[in-house]
Amino acid sequence: MSEDRMWDYYQGEGVAFFSQAHARLGYLVDWGARWGPPRPRVLNIGVGNGWIEREGVRRGWRVSAVDPSPGPIERLRGEGIDARVGSIAALPFPDGEFDLVFCSEVLEHLPDGDLALGVREVARVLKPAGRLLGSVPYRETLVEGRTVCPSCGTLFHRWGHRQSFDQARLRELFAAGGLRLVAARRRSFPDAGASWLGRLRCLPHRLLGRLGVAMASPSLVFLAAR
Repeated sequence: MSEDRMWDYYQGEGVAFFSQAHARLGYLVDWGARWGPPRPRVLNIGVGNGWIEREGVRRGWRVSAVDPSPGPIERLRGEGIDARVGSIAALPFPDGEFDLVFCSEVLEHLPDGDLALGVREVARVLKPAGRLLGSVPYRETLVEGRTVCPSCGTLFHRWGHRQSFDQARLRELFAAGGLRLVAARRRSFPDAGASWLGRLRCLPHRLLGRLGVAMASPSLVFLAAR
């Protein structure tokens, strides 16, 4: 099954799906703000619904984005954001361009060859003091995510995941690609919904999630340096 078709759908008709990621993305953006200069040059890899890009613009950051799907790229371009169709394995940007690179829930989708290339590409486009911030599912058991297409019988992971990570694997992966793992934290980000009441009800869960308690499927959020 083509993963491109899957993400074309979720970043098009199903774009509302990404609203549940806002707590995780907000955590990463706040973390990045503590490491970057006052007005950083920022790249987000994997657009989703464009939340990171719009939040970066709101903060006065100089924002670029890259994604394989043309649809979300065209939406961001319509908002005046530097968005380009491309892959993490061949980033369409010059060397040493960015202070911060965000890469949330992307690495687990990559085959081995693109995974290694992607880390090297991120290291290439980062400035000498640049930082990579992102997240991956924590110690996911990939076989538990398998499903089968009822039409064609193809067996596939329901979210297209191909990799599983813990702190040791991230450290090894980044070291081979020219990056140093600075921090890797297990965090959970329960979806509170859009209403203030939902956010209030979810507050205890979020507090526990920040301590790493698995109130939702846990993520491994990471910070790496060039």
